[in-house]
Amino acid sequence: LPQVAFGGPAAGLNMKTVLYFTTNVASGVFGTADIFDDDGNPLRASADGLPMSSSFTFTVAGNRVSRIVLSGDQTLRAGWIRLTLCGSVHLISNAIFQTFIGSGLVSQASVLESPPIQLGLIYVKAQSGAANVGVAFANSESSANTITLQLFDRAGFLVTSRDITLPANGHLAKFVTEIFPQLVSVADFDGALSVRSST
Repeated sequence: LPQVAFGGPAAGLNMKTVLYFTTNVASGVFGTADIFDDDGNPLRASADGLPMSSSFTFTVAGNRVSRIVLSGDQTLRAGWIRLTLCGSVHLISNAIFQTFIGSGLVSQASVLESPPIQLGLIYVKAQSGAANVGVAFANSESSANTITLQLFDRAGFLVTSRDITLPANGHLAKFVTEIFPQLVSVADFDGALSVRSST
């Protein structure tokens, strides 16, 4: 999963990540989840109230869904999760980020699993005060990885490009207007973001 977040920056406000694992394997699926922070270091969280750890095991019964809630302390932390399964088995992963004020849920967003890729293209919409696209990258390699990002306009012309380097097991999550600050001054941008990596 390219993104995980938990904890909270202030008293009364906190964030949790709810993981849903779904399988159609009749005998079930089990595996291990390892959590990493942006710099690729192990990131500790509590899985369903268990003691804080950067790794936990999970089991999904045959043809079922399993739910795990990750939580932390009062510091907001972000990172990603690498899943290691018992073999080449069917498993769908989904993460839901929930923000609470006290006990009340005030917002949530979801992201599906992301298989490793070398090339990708996503739609980008940036409209001042109304729309923005967030992207998250995770480097599952044991060495640093440089990713080339190219921003194209609606007509397919290259607007700008830049390289970002992720450390081993590193992670980056940003809005496209943070990656390309020149979009902030554009009233309405429609285009595409090309992602290219050598690994």
